[in-house]
Amino acid sequence: MTQRPADLRVVSARPRGFALPLVLMLVLICSILLAVLLQGHSTMLLNTQRQIDTYAFGHATRGVGESLNLVVQGREAEIAQALDPDGKIVEFRVDGGQVLSVYLEDGQGKVLSNLSGLGAENFRLGREVLRRLGEAARERAPLMIREEGPLAISVNSAPEEVIQAALAAITNGEGGEGLARDIVRRRFAEGVIAADDLRTMISGSELTDEQKGRANALLTASPTLWRVWAVLDTGDPFIPAQEYKAWATFLRGRSASPGDRATSAQRSVAIFGWERVTDRTYSPSMRSGARR
Repeated sequence: MTQRPADLRVVSARPRGFALPLVLMLVLICSILLAVLLQGHSTMLLNTQRQIDTYAFGHATRGVGESLNLVVQGREAEIAQALDPDGKIVEFRVDGGQVLSVYLEDGQGKVLSNLSGLGAENFRLGREVLRRLGEAARERAPLMIREEGPLAISVNSAPEEVIQAALAAITNGEGGEGLARDIVRRRFAEGVIAADDLRTMISGSELTDEQKGRANALLTASPTLWRVWAVLDTGDPFIPAQEYKAWATFLRGRSASPGDRATSAQRSVAIFGWERVTDRTYSPSMRSGARR
């Protein structure tokens, strides 16, 4: 009779030793299942958010091209004069009380680096402008080049180094400095140089007649390439404005430079390269104070 409690203690200790690893195994399995469920839920949320962003993107950009086409039709050479001080060209309301503001920024003030498709003479001239810019601006030269648009450079947005490089390419480095300075002074004084004023300045410059013809083709006060910024204000103070950017080409039937890339079309505006603005290095709402 005295041995039976000891036997009972030995027998009762075995289930406790076996249950501990079983419990740990069950906890591990439950943790794995929970992690899998959470991962699936996160994936579903990400897919849903992508669909919402895609819808918002399409909703914001739909109709911008048509609106710009109506606004600028017949006024392609006067776009700069049509902008307000913030660069806004049109504003309209979309479904739900949202306000879509469209801004334009002169995109032709840099040197064209993609010279494919140009005629032999324009190719040689474009390459010479790039070389002159590299010599003058050195490490800052990459900030002054672009891959889109025509060869012509807009005098209303180009840095002075770009204008000087263009004129140096035309004159083979033997003139044009005075004209470059006059263009920059005129732009600073008046804000925007009109096409007629630019032609007058070139005509009265120290360039030869042949160089003046090339300057009129290479320098322009009526750019056709513009950066488009579309800012969608949701109307909700707790939802930040959504911003998009693209390139727009305002077509005029033919290029001012023989042999330059150009297409004929009925529409005045061709928009390409839409993308969502994710950085804040620059945007129209930062400049104009649009609601975040």
